[in-house]
Amino acid sequence: MRKLQQILGRKLQRNLHAIYVLHPTFGLKAAIFALQLFVDGVVWKKVVYVDRLLQLFKYVPREQHTIPDFVFQHDLEVNGGKGLMVDPRTKINVKDPYKRLGISKEASEDEIQGARNFLVQRYIGHKPSIDAIESAHDKIIMQQFYDRKNPKINIKKKVREVTQSKVMLAITSRFRTPSSNFIVKTSIAFVILGALTVLFPTEEGPTLQVAISLIATMYFIHDRLKNKLRAFLYGAGTFILSWLVGTFLMVSVIPPIIKGRRSLEVTTSLISYVLLWVSSTYLR
Repeated sequence: MRKLQQILGRKLQRNLHAIYVLHPTFGLKAAIFALQLFVDGVVWKKVVYVDRLLQLFKYVPREQHTIPDFVFQHDLEVNGGKGLMVDPRTKINVKDPYKRLGISKEASEDEIQGARNFLVQRYIGHKPSIDAIESAHDKIIMQQFYDRKNPKINIKKKVREVTQSKVMLAITSRFRTPSSNFIVKTSIAFVILGALTVLFPTEEGPTLQVAISLIATMYFIHDRLKNKLRAFLYGAGTFILSWLVGTFLMVSVIPPIIKGRRSLEVTTSLISYVLLWVSSTYLR
């Protein structure tokens, strides 16, 4: 009970719809009743007792959770055949082998074998059902064997691993989303700077616009953080980094986009404006 209380936490407790207790004993019911009175009535009053799996499936669809084989076995011993007469897994004509066995695609080998053993015991003597169960089991096992031999790159998993790494968490923790009005204000400022840089390039390059972008960056950072030292350090550091990144991209990666004698300086300025806008708006 204490572990469950810790897992739920305060935030999840308030959003909790129900706690389903399967096959409750008298002692467990008494303990939960005591928790309602003395510990945390808000959570423990949401307990719903279900005596059989079929009743649980009415609250939560069978496909949405994985149930161990010993639970099915216990339910069969306690309730007999009446507990699972309309188990959705009895459909022989279901093409998906996972749905036919009533398991998820993330099920482990033990769960697959347990579902197969339970269904074989449940429908023993009915050959079409047994054949359908064995066919579904064989298809799943062969598919898993093939997947192990030819592993696929799970892009979502890779992205999740990168985004949840310590380095990425440390980087993202340095950024914060300000108010919409502030985002609009900084966006307008840097868009105007970009337009002036493109429309009025000089022989010396967009020196004035670049200087204004540095001042604007420091101003916006100070406006958010109310700290002159951090505004100066963040502004100067971002300015130097943005020009290094912009120059590298223009020389090594991005082909010339804007034609003219000062196309390199103009495009590099535009790239640096983007990075300066990000630091001005989101850097904390």
